[in-house]
Amino acid sequence: LLLKSHEHLSTYAKPESVSCIVFNLGYLPSGDHMLATRSDSTLTAIEQGLSLLKRGGLMTVCIYSGGDSGFEERDAVLNYLKGLSPKQFLVIVSQYYNRPKNPPIPVLVIRL
Repeated sequence: LLLKSHEHLSTYAKPESVSCIVFNLGYLPSGDHMLATRSDSTLTAIEQGLSLLKRGGLMTVCIYSGGDSGFEERDAVLNYLKGLSPKQFLVIVSQYYNRPKNPPIPVLVIRL
C-alpha cells in the first residue's frame, strides 16, 4: 500500500504487466471534500494505466460526479476514453438509469 498520487502509477509496474487496475474517482464519502481526484492527475494515471495493462487486462473506473468536485473530471475522463483506439481497447460505459442526483458512472476498459 502506497500513499502516493495515482499519477505516479507507472513507477510501480512495467508496461503490459498488470491484469487489473481499479480507479474510484471523487472524494471519500464523509471525508474532506478538498481531498478529491482531479482531471489532470486522473487523465495522467489512466493513460499510464492503459500502458501497464496486459492484453485482456481490465481497468475499471467508477466516476463520481456532482456536488463540489466531479463534473469537469467526469467530462474529461469520458472524452479521453471515447478517443481510445477501438482496435486496442473496448470501452464500456454503464449507467444507473433510475437513480437521481448524479449517480456514479461505472466504466470498464479492456485491452484487446
